[in-house]
Amino acid sequence: MVFTWNLHHELVDGAMSAGAAGYLWKGMPADRMVAALEAVHAGQTVTPPADARPDLETGAWPGREFGLTAREAEVIALITQGFTNQEIADKVYLSINSVKTYIRTAYRRMGVARRSQAVAWGLSHGFAPDHVRTLHRPGTAPAEPL
Repeated sequence: MVFTWNLHHELVDGAMSAGAAGYLWKGMPADRMVAALEAVHAGQTVTPPADARPDLETGAWPGREFGLTAREAEVIALITQGFTNQEIADKVYLSINSVKTYIRTAYRRMGVARRSQAVAWGLSHGFAPDHVRTLHRPGTAPAEPL
């Protein structure tokens, strides 16, 4: 199951091809979300309708209370997870220059100047990854979490 603001058709298709049973978008009405979750539980596949648009006015995201836009928050979340600017650009279908612009404006709103400060800020403001990444090579003992 994927739960995101991003409704790019390439991402929906990629997630479904990779085995996701559903692709739910933030901002969808609660009753539709419940129905979609029940449908997936019943074995059905759920994807956004072609005309689906996230409701960015009513949605909530980490950093909104500090003035971050949804896109700035998305970029900071990816920075907090350790992605490079180019990796972020590739993931969110933006140019590298657009990513750099979002980073600069987000840093100003957050009151930070360096990437390390942004990561620390992100970790203390709800941007922590929802999983722990580890380095593990097949045939070796699992590494300690990063």
